[in-house]
Amino acid sequence: MARKPANRKQTTPTRGKEQTYGTETKPRKEEGIGNHHYPQKGCYINYMLRVRSITHEMVAEKSGTSSQMVSAFLRGVKNSEKVQKALAEVLGYPSFEAVVAASRGKEAV
Repeated sequence: MARKPANRKQTTPTRGKEQTYGTETKPRKEEGIGNHHYPQKGCYINYMLRVRSITHEMVAEKSGTSSQMVSAFLRGVKNSEKVQKALAEVLGYPSFEAVVAASRGKEAV
């Protein structure tokens, strides 16, 4: 005897703004660096690292974390103050906010 499908709607989060599980809808967390910057900034920071021949391993060593953590940070999956400070230092900026401002093409205040 065939099973009757459940009437619950269940989707997995993709690129939309909301997650739907059953009947309730939850807004998605903002994506990106520090959960308040977008992943494109991570791409630009990766570009700045590559231009200067700086590897994720070098940033990880400076921050006392793993290269996987640095990669996850730049993809916007995780947040880490240690990685922020190390990135600013290896890229020659006074703070991580200055790095983000540079990725926007603006000077930090």
